[in-house]
Amino acid sequence: MKRFIILITLLFSTTALFCQEDISGLWESHDGAGNRTGEIKLYMKDGLLYGTITKAYHPKTGEEISDMICEGCRDKYNGQNIIGMTVVCGLEYDCNKEAYCGHSACFAPE
Repeated sequence: MKRFIILITLLFSTTALFCQEDISGLWESHDGAGNRTGEIKLYMKDGLLYGTITKAYHPKTGEEISDMICEGCRDKYNGQNIIGMTVVCGLEYDCNKEAYCGHSACFAPE
């Protein structure tokens, strides 16, 4: 009986480890028209997913913008350069939904 309990425990432990999908890396963001608007670096920290803006692009010309200031933004984000802003904060992978989920809303610069 002890062996059965240990086997079941190990089975569920390894399933939890393997169900998480690693989506770390550089991702492009696009507007509704399909134009590239930015690049976000997704990374794992303490088992949670975070994302930081690494590049921003002009929506019409596609040229890289290195000094895009967030005007009229809330709280500490107002007047700050969006490059380096954390826009994905502490999302956790839900094996049942097969998606990263969380209630920790960060910030979405306009």
